[in-house]
Amino acid sequence: MMVTLAIQLGLAMHGMDVKTAYLNGELDVDLYMKQPPGYDDGSGRACKLLRTLYGLKQSGRYWYHKLRDRVLEAGFTQLKTEPCLFFRWTESGPIIILVYVDDVAIAAPTEEMVAEIKRQFTTWFKMTDNGPLTSMLGIRIHRSTCGRVATMSQSGYVSQILQRYGMADCKPAKTPMADAMKNLGPRVGSMATVKERHEFAALVGCLLWLAQGTRPDIAFQVGKLARFMANPSPEHTDAAKRVLRYLAGTRDLCLRFRHTDVAQLVGYADSDHGADPTTRRSVSGYVFFLYGNPVTWRSKLQDTVSVSSTEAEYVALSEATREAIWAIQLLQELKLHANGPVDLHTDNTGAEALARNPQSHQRTKHIRIHHHLVRDCNADGTIKVKRVHTDDNPADLMTKTVTFARLNSGRQQLGLGPTALVAEFECFMAALSASTRGGVGEPRSG
Repeated sequence: MMVTLAIQLGLAMHGMDVKTAYLNGELDVDLYMKQPPGYDDGSGRACKLLRTLYGLKQSGRYWYHKLRDRVLEAGFTQLKTEPCLFFRWTESGPIIILVYVDDVAIAAPTEEMVAEIKRQFTTWFKMTDNGPLTSMLGIRIHRSTCGRVATMSQSGYVSQILQRYGMADCKPAKTPMADAMKNLGPRVGSMATVKERHEFAALVGCLLWLAQGTRPDIAFQVGKLARFMANPSPEHTDAAKRVLRYLAGTRDLCLRFRHTDVAQLVGYADSDHGADPTTRRSVSGYVFFLYGNPVTWRSKLQDTVSVSSTEAEYVALSEATREAIWAIQLLQELKLHANGPVDLHTDNTGAEALARNPQSHQRTKHIRIHHHLVRDCNADGTIKVKRVHTDDNPADLMTKTVTFARLNSGRQQLGLGPTALVAEFECFMAALSASTRGGVGEPRSG
């Protein structure tokens, strides 16, 4: 989201690292440690810690408190919706600070403002100045010279995990999951060994990092594999390696961000009724776009069995509504939320009608109360449920395995594209096309 705001508001972005961050925490309790080898004076005395150390379980919390206090003293406000995000409003626009452990990203209206924030940080801690933000948490960030186009990519991380699992030269797959694998169920027979569980969990963990970072096109497949981490089978491992083969052929895909004049926050929700072959629970998926650029998405197995596709889609709308409320509150704290409801799209006519019409019905009266949040938010103007054609719903990729043709169009709708195509030409097009929707085309109503 920070990249999207920087592109849309014209903010400069820089990065910094805190050196030996955990050594800055100040303890407010008495803790003692043995004298370390090489420094033991033989007296048998223990050392009282005055500051936190790496390896101490409290270190992360005390470091965060120290950093938070310094930033707040500098006049910034901590967001309640995202505690690691701080902002300060100026006449020129917002100054935003994003912190992840010892990584700091700064966005401000001018380079001079960024330099002033950097100077403040260097008076608090020992810092490494990384200059313009080109990488954070292993995600490569590229911004065009005009500042109106940016990309986020994890191609280097994809190459690393392919090398780790001996698949650097594997034959690429066109889709992340074969049709024969979509009905994967629990392991049959003996329990998986500890080694098998650890190796499978490590592989799925790598894929989860990609799915949550810059590759929404594998969110459904990785979410499905994550259900089997407690007792994986060889078939589950083969399915995970199929995802790796898909990544091998698409490692250069990146999330693309462009300056636009489209609606501020727009959401899409979808579900696949009874998708899980074992429990018959449905899968929900949603994706939200800020100024036409993807900012949050999720694929999730629903908590209960839905008796109809309408109910499954209604539950998906409810889950997407909760995410919309969070995004609205975050933008409000940043003083950036525009007035008016957030458009939330569904491709199911029954779910759309159920969200708009509070009448009880024999087929829907059993739906659990908390799912009616979508109905209340639609009534009070927080969201506005709208119909969208299935082919124009990017959340479709979050709920099921699709054909290569649908995968290709869905990737474009999600804002995914080859890194090589992101050049100054796109910067030029972004300046000309104020009506573009990022990766999502104008919805059809049929």
